[in-house]
Amino acid sequence: MLWFETTKRLLRSWFTSIPFFVLLSLALGAAIAIPLIPKPVIVTIPISGTILDQAYVDDILDLLQDARDDNNIKAVVLRIDSPGGGVSATEQIYLDVLRVREQKPVVTSIGTIAASGGYYVAVASNFIYAEPTSQIGSIGAVVSLPESERLDE
Repeated sequence: MLWFETTKRLLRSWFTSIPFFVLLSLALGAAIAIPLIPKPVIVTIPISGTILDQAYVDDILDLLQDARDDNNIKAVVLRIDSPGGGVSATEQIYLDVLRVREQKPVVTSIGTIAASGGYYVAVASNFIYAEPTSQIGSIGAVVSLPESERLDE
């Protein structure tokens, strides 16, 4: 009978300690695994000021290409605060944002202003977020007409 009572106590202690060891195993597993899980990388690219200088445009294009080529980067945020700029410079950025958008999400956050070319770049993204006080303008065009000439008889 003593053997039976000892075995009974031993089995009871095992079965009551199993949940403890299961919880301990889960906690240790989570503590080890969570730091090893890669976190998604989201890159922010600021576009501010007038978009005219080709060196500045080239820097933005390089950042966009790096974001497109890096598989660790899962999304791109454009932070635009620009009144616009030159047509060809702005269109280069616009087209490159479209290329990035083919591979990963692009979100635009508008600061104070995104007018003309700044807004043109923004419309290439998947989503546009603006502050209530942001000035958002149309995609403008500058047109100049030649001076009329007088026809002399």
